[in-house]
Amino acid sequence: MNKKGIELSLSTILGLVLAIAIIGLTAYFFLKVGGIIFPGKLDQGTKASFDRLIDEIEKISKKETDATLVPYSIQSPYVLLGFDKTGNIMTTCKTEKIISRPSTCLNKACLCICDQDKFTDKCFVCKTFENINSFSASSKFTIKDKLNFGAEKSEGSGQYYLVVYGQCPAKSQAGYLYGKFGVRNLQIVNNRGEIIFNLP
Repeated sequence: MNKKGIELSLSTILGLVLAIAIIGLTAYFFLKVGGIIFPGKLDQGTKASFDRLIDEIEKISKKETDATLVPYSIQSPYVLLGFDKTGNIMTTCKTEKIISRPSTCLNKACLCICDQDKFTDKCFVCKTFENINSFSASSKFTIKDKLNFGAEKSEGSGQYYLVVYGQCPAKSQAGYLYGKFGVRNLQIVNNRGEIIFNLP
């Protein structure tokens, strides 16, 4: 093979390698952007449970005070987030971390199901509410049973941000993973536009 043939072969190989690299990077970019714009599907059980929860909250929000029991389930890797009309929320799973409010919530209270690692960068569904000012979890739900991982809203208030994991991926002080949420009966209380999650 002459020198010209070797140069031609090398340039052909380099061209092919470069073309493959460009195609690979382009595919990665579109998959990454596609994952942000179309975050993927929520499993049917978690979606059905979320829809049932929304229906019950809408019913009790029509009265000034009311309460109901709702069977609710959420699986890992999802997290249920409850945002007040304004502001962000804070989780205490692993470490304290501020979770930014999704743009889809606008200036309304809203509930979202999001990815437990990416939070509001990857929400599967959000629902806003007209007659609700805030979402909270009671201390029983948060401290006693450790099913909610929201920080206390203000010191001594006894009300916590609503942050419910399918399973918090952190380890407890005893060194074991927190239990899975599974299926729980939740008491949902409407106290003049404040929705409080509790355990019966």
